[in-house]
Amino acid sequence: MPRIGEGMGETKADSVLRRIAATGRETHQARAMTLQKAMRLSMAKVADKLMDLALNVIGVVLQPLDPEELAEALLPEHLLILMDGPAQARGAVVVDPVLVGGLIQQQTIGKVSPDLGTERRMTRTDAAICAPLIDGLIARVTDLVEAPEDRLLVDRFRFGAKAEDARSLAISMDAEGFVAVRLTLDMAAGARQGEMVMIFPRPDARAQADDEADEGDTEAGGGRAGGMPALSDTVMILPTTLEMVLCSLPVSLNALRGLKVGDTLDLPPGRFPDVQMVTSTGRIVGRGTVGHVDGLRAVRPKRKPAHATE
Repeated sequence: MPRIGEGMGETKADSVLRRIAATGRETHQARAMTLQKAMRLSMAKVADKLMDLALNVIGVVLQPLDPEELAEALLPEHLLILMDGPAQARGAVVVDPVLVGGLIQQQTIGKVSPDLGTERRMTRTDAAICAPLIDGLIARVTDLVEAPEDRLLVDRFRFGAKAEDARSLAISMDAEGFVAVRLTLDMAAGARQGEMVMIFPRPDARAQADDEADEGDTEAGGGRAGGMPALSDTVMILPTTLEMVLCSLPVSLNALRGLKVGDTLDLPPGRFPDVQMVTSTGRIVGRGTVGHVDGLRAVRPKRKPAHATE
């Protein structure tokens, strides 16, 4: 014969155990190292260690992005950085120019001053200064986060290169979906505040893209391992602009102001066989010789010297 209370619902002891278990779960969830918490802790630690800079996260927001929404997140006036990830996955970092300026000040003069609103074009030097901070942040966050899906989102991503513009960056990112991690940052105890956005392809979208690419390679009878095109292949088809520079001439300000239409400048001898090929950012990428092709001026790139090594 059953005792009173058996089979008639939970006992008092069961209720107590249930409350204890629920309290334990809530405590674990409160202490769990989420992606947001890892970003807050890691940014401060990495900035202090690498740059002796007080850089605190005052806000973290995770935002899902469709491919159609990606272009809106890549603000052209900000510093745009391409990130390389596992299996040819590509991400991006968008850094507010206000923050970029503060990082440069800290690295050069050791002090961050308030932003004066001066606008300028972002350069590869800016990207190089931000690179250690980005790599250090991702590495530390990967070690701290507990949820497997959070670790998979950021794991093995690293600084790749400065993107020339938003369009080329968007073209190189071809996942089916993305997650934007929006960090609102306070620099040097309120001297500057701005936003850094880290955009990662969704792990499930990466896996789907890899599977589809693998199937395509199987049907075609080969292809690149991993299915996705190499970053170098994507970069090689992007449009770019090169300027040909004959030489640079020192001219005084008075002489420059006195120039008028029809005046000529004497070029030093031997400049036509040594033309510089320069990018829009001023980087010299090669040299060549001026000549003619079909009645038009042309530049023939010079071959590598025989002693050059690959």
